Amino acid sequence: MIMSIKKQINIGLILSSIGGLGHLQAMELEREICDLSHERKLEKGAIVLFVINKISIKEDFPQDIRSYIMGIFCRLDYHLDLGKSKITHNEFPLVMTKYITSLNLYRNEIITDKDIQKFTSLTNLDLDSNDKITNEAIMGLTNLISLNLTYNNTITNEGIKGLIQLENLNLYNNKSITNEGIKGLTTLVALNLELNRCITSEGLKELTRLTNLGLSWNEMITDDAIVDHTNLTGLNLGGNTLMTDVGIKVLTNLLFLDLNYNKRITKMGIKELTNLTVLNLYKNKNITKKDIKDLTKLTTLILSPNNTIIGQGIKHLKNIKIWIG
Repeated sequence: MIMSIKKQINIGLILSSIGGLGHLQAMELEREICDLSHERKLEKGAIVLFVINKISIKEDFPQDIRSYIMGIFCRLDYHLDLGKSKITHNEFPLVMTKYITSLNLYRNEIITDKDIQKFTSLTNLDLDSNDKITNEAIMGLTNLISLNLTYNNTITNEGIKGLIQLENLNLYNNKSITNEGIKGLTTLVALNLELNRCITSEGLKELTRLTNLGLSWNEMITDDAIVDHTNLTGLNLGGNTLMTDVGIKVLTNLLFLDLNYNKRITKMGIKELTNLTVLNLYKNKNITKKDIKDLTKLTTLILSPNNTIIGQGIKHLKNIKIWIG
């Protein structure tokens, strides 16, 4: 459900009802927060981010006020975004940590392994560019379903190999996780290996449940790694120079295919992919309008401004939306 901050809760009323904070101060904070969201509709989870960031830079706000407000807002939703936040572990009220299922620690330099242990219900954790959280904390989060280790070189194989409920793993430009770390994660359905140079074709063999695979700008995974992954419904080969028509032509369940900046895949690779609904051909010069004429289920086509596909050649594709990058 989409709603504005002001409609969600009367911030001024809550703040002014707390001892130690005057009515004018409360209304000033309310105005500042609502100004941030003016003409923008926010997901409920974003409320937490705005409130925490605003309070964290108000040095004159007593700690008990900050904790109270964080508790109030976190009961509204179960997602907490502490990316780059200065909030410390002492400001986590028990009512908040108990129910949080999603935690974002992107570039966070405050939260430690000990703090993570309070979040007993976590199923989603974002450690993008985070160097504070180590294997010690991760190993205990056995309920995790989604884990983002983009640009993370602190968490190693030892930290993730026991997370046997993981369904979504992002290893974008990750340099510490290898085949050994993922081979036992057989519940994975989504794996992003964009710019990843540690995972090889061998690492994907046992991941038979994969439905979404990201190989954009990947120089390690070859055709033989995915020909048996016929359950794939989403595949990103943007900028990929290794995958060929041989690898993708058998993936007839694909619904989404990203070939932006791709120079290897030709019409021979996509002509049998008749279930495709989304095709990204941004900066792609290999695929022509004749090559997609049989992809009648396409609903979304992403092209460059000067792509020759634009025009009469695709009039037969009914209900298609074309996005020009």
